[in-house]
Amino acid sequence: MIGRDRKSNFVTLRTVPVILKNGNRTVSVNALLDDASTKTYINADVAAELGLQGQVQKVTVNVLNDNVETFETMPVEVRLQSHNGQTDAKIVAFTTNRVTGSLQPVDWKQHARKWDHLAGIKFPNLGKRPTVDMLIGLDYPDLHYSYRDIRGKPGEPIARLTPLGWTCIGDPNSGQDQTLFNRTYFVRGQEDRNDLDNIVRKFWEIENVKTPSENVFLSSDEQKALSKVEQSLEFKDGHYEVKVPWKDDTPSLPNNYNMALSRLANTEKRLNKDPSIANVYTQTIEKIY
Repeated sequence: MIGRDRKSNFVTLRTVPVILKNGNRTVSVNALLDDASTKTYINADVAAELGLQGQVQKVTVNVLNDNVETFETMPVEVRLQSHNGQTDAKIVAFTTNRVTGSLQPVDWKQHARKWDHLAGIKFPNLGKRPTVDMLIGLDYPDLHYSYRDIRGKPGEPIARLTPLGWTCIGDPNSGQDQTLFNRTYFVRGQEDRNDLDNIVRKFWEIENVKTPSENVFLSSDEQKALSKVEQSLEFKDGHYEVKVPWKDDTPSLPNNYNMALSRLANTEKRLNKDPSIANVYTQTIEKIY
């Protein structure tokens, strides 16, 4: 999935922005067309934003060196559309926290002018989220179909027109030769349980060549939890202590006794002026209690 050679830092994967819909909710995300995956995955925070729900299932993944990992996931149904409007399909994806780790897409609209063979190709605008939040596997082979491939000299990027729009692989910063490394990815149902996030992240920590400039995208809840941990972390008597990140502090409420007493006095004055209203008021209170 990730390539590296002696003259190049990285090569991009086949990513493409897509539109996900569920009823009136719509999200634009970046997706990875993964020829080595037998299943389709979506990040759990995107599924939550779309209000997607499903039944929890257990699946097993064969990872590197014949290792087997088992975890729980939730299959959800979502409508997937291309930005050019030519593709509209309902698909089922399995939820995970970070299916591609902190993998970020490359904006080929900014790099295409470096090569003559990419000139004029209308690469789509990236999704607003900074990471790749969806992995489209071979359970939907029609979405991987190639209408047209455009290549230049050996080692230069290769563009492909898919049902979801134009994609491109290669090194966006250099025309030197590079090597692509592939992985095998299988999924099947089986009992046992584990955490999906740890398993899929294990894939990408092994295969993804991270750079110092690579940013990690955190949700607002994750940022809040991380901030509480950093602020409360202390070393005492040979061990570390930290406050529970998701436990909110006790709110500081003002003393409103005088205001409540003033409102009660005004109510009594109004009722004393009109006995008929006071009688109805009393009856209503007695019915409640």
